Amino acid sequence: MQDITQQHSQQSQLQLLETAVSRVNDIVIIMQAEPLDETGGRIVFVNDAFERNTGYSRHEAIGNTPKMLLGPKSRSAELDRLLEKGKDGRLCRTELASYTKASNERWLAIALEPIPDHAARYPRRGADAHEHRDRRPNTDDILHT
Repeated sequence: MQDITQQHSQQSQLQLLETAVSRVNDIVIIMQAEPLDETGGRIVFVNDAFERNTGYSRHEAIGNTPKMLLGPKSRSAELDRLLEKGKDGRLCRTELASYTKASNERWLAIALEPIPDHAARYPRRGADAHEHRDRRPNTDDILHT
């Protein structure tokens, strides 16, 4: 009986967390950390704000990579550095030009943080992003905290 109660409690907590993340205004993306190739890690989760702000559906994003959001003014090398520097388990931040499905340019302030598993490895990375209207970054502008 206790196992069922604990399982029900864990399920309720998971549903609460999913509901909360889906309702925040910032874009939330969770992606696989490996394999990391020239296309980045595959997306495994996006929240509702991702759909509202990018025009891409959850179905279009899952299995794709964050590079689906890049366009003419995006600095692909900056995204590559951000992903590479996140391998060591530290939070990384930058700003990038991002593009909606309708090709509208938006500057996003992005925070990328490795997500540890039970063995203290980092099989996934979580990113949150919000529109950044006031500043256009330099190409070497990655901050570590």
